[in-house]
Amino acid sequence: MGTQQIFLIILGAIIVAAAIYFGTSIFQQNSADANRDLVSHDVTYIAVDAQVYFKKPKELQGGGLDYTGFETSPFFKKYVLGKIKVKVQPDRNRVVITGTGTEIGKNGRTNVQVQGIVKPGSITITVKN
Repeated sequence: MGTQQIFLIILGAIIVAAAIYFGTSIFQQNSADANRDLVSHDVTYIAVDAQVYFKKPKELQGGGLDYTGFETSPFFKKYVLGKIKVKVQPDRNRVVITGTGTEIGKNGRTNVQVQGIVKPGSITITVKN
């Protein structure tokens, strides 16, 4: 083989390696973004459900302007996208929802995390990672 053919083979191998590397990193980033979006959606869903429970009268299986007794759907007990924790804080009259995904987040060390805080008049969703 000539020198030019060896050079082209090496150049082709470098280009293929670079394409594989960048393709993998783009896939991982998109996977983390998708996981973050799905966890955020589910935290928002639970937050809205908590608001509905709060506003519904006790006679209709609601909280009657209280979050005490609020529980999530059984679907979220075995959550395949990570973990969802719901903590009712009746003394502060709020619900704190923490969703942790399965993918590594923006900091490169810990998993995706989204937090929702539900109060009588507001819902705040914060992406932690």
